[in-house]
Amino acid sequence: MLLKLAIFLICPLFILAQPQPSLPQLTHNDLNTLRYAFILETLKFTFYTNYLDLSRPTSISATEFIEAGYTALDYSYFQLILQHELAHVILLTSLPGVYGVINKCVYDFPVTDVQSFIQIATLLENTGVSAYDRANSYLYNHMYQEYFATIATVEARHAAFLNNLSTNNPFPYEFEPQVDANQTMFTAILPFTDCTYNYNFTIPVQLNVLPVINISQSDSQPNISTLTYNDASVLNYVLFLENLESALYEYIITSFTESDFPIPSAYNYTKLISSHEHAHIEFLKNALNNNTEEEPIPPCLYNFSNIMNATYGLQIASYLENIGVQAYDGALSSIYTNSLRAAVATIATIEGRHASYLKTIIPDAYQNPIQGSDLSRNGAYDLLSLQNNTITIIRSLGLISSCPVYPSSFAVYVVQPLTNSSTIPVVITTTGNSSTTQHGSTTSITSTTTSGSSASTSDGVVVPVVKFVATVMMVVCIVI
Repeated sequence: MLLKLAIFLICPLFILAQPQPSLPQLTHNDLNTLRYAFILETLKFTFYTNYLDLSRPTSISATEFIEAGYTALDYSYFQLILQHELAHVILLTSLPGVYGVINKCVYDFPVTDVQSFIQIATLLENTGVSAYDRANSYLYNHMYQEYFATIATVEARHAAFLNNLSTNNPFPYEFEPQVDANQTMFTAILPFTDCTYNYNFTIPVQLNVLPVINISQSDSQPNISTLTYNDASVLNYVLFLENLESALYEYIITSFTESDFPIPSAYNYTKLISSHEHAHIEFLKNALNNNTEEEPIPPCLYNFSNIMNATYGLQIASYLENIGVQAYDGALSSIYTNSLRAAVATIATIEGRHASYLKTIIPDAYQNPIQGSDLSRNGAYDLLSLQNNTITIIRSLGLISSCPVYPSSFAVYVVQPLTNSSTIPVVITTTGNSSTTQHGSTTSITSTTTSGSSASTSDGVVVPVVKFVATVMMVVCIVI
């Protein structure tokens, strides 16, 4: 007993002793945007923990899910969502100036049964997608733009799955609605929490407001100034992808009847996805025609003759949607104009919703509907795909007979790509009370991570011995 008490008291000291990687200096906008995202993710993690951690008196069991008309598989997906939210909380906690922003929170979720639990989860996930898309325009640091992009498309997968589970449209918009920080705070955070904050963090969140492109209507003109050459090249790159997807969906819905599809609703949803791709193409072409000197890239000549049935066509579509998500996430941080980056992010998350839905109707589509493409991290993030890699993959599929032109290259502002496992914090453990118990109870979250990148002291000197000892002791703490 004394040994365990000693370990309990000493472990936090080794955690705090972990040297932190040097990171670029943050702007005011970056700092408050990271803190705002952390508060949102902490809320969601607390919510899921409260009702999915079976050690809690408020927990909902798999049996209760099944009795409410859902499946054990549905329940397992919620458990995975919980793990994703934990990973996001820990990533954000590892970034400078974020840990400690929450002083104390009282959470009150009006959950009375499985249905109300799913209803609140759906609200939180859909709001989270829109919040991340808008927040990307506030960020100046390219590394954080990448983090937000790869989280947002996974949140979109969550949201589409939950919408579909509630028999709602998994992708009700052509473009994801953009919700700013204070809209999110007042509609999705404050109704469930009573928090005090440190670091003079206040609500309304103090952020420099940047212009937003109005794309609520598919025929609206993008309200942006003249774009840079890099912006134009990124737009043509994603237009190249959208042209292929649009042509594929058009082929599927004109070549097969409703009875050919795996489930009755798939035909109409495929038609809806096709209309989304068309809207994305029109937006990208308008942005290029009205704000750049670049001509929109023309469609290629496509060959879909090997698609002999609707199911196989949707399998290819599922693969392309996932490639598209990774391509968008890899290109977003190369967009110089903030408002345009936010607008393109709203397309990326719709692609994520499409990808999620297609996985629910294609039995052997790789991964599951809520899992991002970065399987090394349990699908909590999507991978980034750079331009050359994406085009090489697409050309290898044999769907393109010829192209008048391929997208030109553009400068890539990748600081620390998430595809490199040494640059994103790896989840080791959480310590302290990382959850909520009864309604109205008080929660404090203490999350700790280590990073695979070289740890440094303030003067930049690497201290591998300290890091090694601290890491060993952290592992001992976990095991004990």
